[in-house]
Amino acid sequence: METVFTFLIWVLINLLATVTALLSFRRINLKDPTSLPSWLMVHHDDKGSYFQVKYDPKSAYLKVYDYLQVGHLAAITFYYGNIIDRIDFSPIQLVYVFVLLISIILFGFITQIKQIGDITITPNFITNATRRDRIYLSIVASLLSGLLIYHWILAIEAEIIWVYLCGQIGLASLYFGLYHFWLQNENAHHWHVHHWFIGWYFSLFFRFDTPLSKVASMVLYGIFIQGATAFNVTPIIT
Repeated sequence: METVFTFLIWVLINLLATVTALLSFRRINLKDPTSLPSWLMVHHDDKGSYFQVKYDPKSAYLKVYDYLQVGHLAAITFYYGNIIDRIDFSPIQLVYVFVLLISIILFGFITQIKQIGDITITPNFITNATRRDRIYLSIVASLLSGLLIYHWILAIEAEIIWVYLCGQIGLASLYFGLYHFWLQNENAHHWHVHHWFIGWYFSLFFRFDTPLSKVASMVLYGIFIQGATAFNVTPIIT
């Protein structure tokens, strides 16, 4: 019974996160475009200047499809991300939920920073990236690498390191192995690592019962929710 109740709490958390992401897409009209910092993107149309977190308007059918996809991935996270053992109904859990919601809002704003908003993780972009873009990518890669090493140490202490590594390598191989062995020579196919995938993949493995692991997991899960809600669960191989 406790497992069922925990799952219902997880469903509510995901609904709250999705609603937060949807609300963050609201248009903010600007009477004076210079009122925003110069490093943020200002958009213009026949109604005037405005600031808005970028998203992809969808039909009702696509919205339902996206929510089903998010629900599917959230269910995987519930089991393999050890959510069942990490929600203990203590007041501190509200802090982690708050971290999740704030990360959704902040990442939406980050995508509207002029120097960052156009960064994508594709072979072509990485090959032709400017020095500034390489620095940004290196910072993100360093942060994720540090968190990975920290979680490998936790996995060693928990004596699950081999299972842990097999899960990480296996899931990554499932996606990128398909591209490398079958699709890389097909002109019609390419890979694009969307931020929904980065957030979901790493949040799945940042699964330990420590404050840093929980915060990192919620931040990355927030990035997943933001990307999935804004642009849908777009395949990383197209």
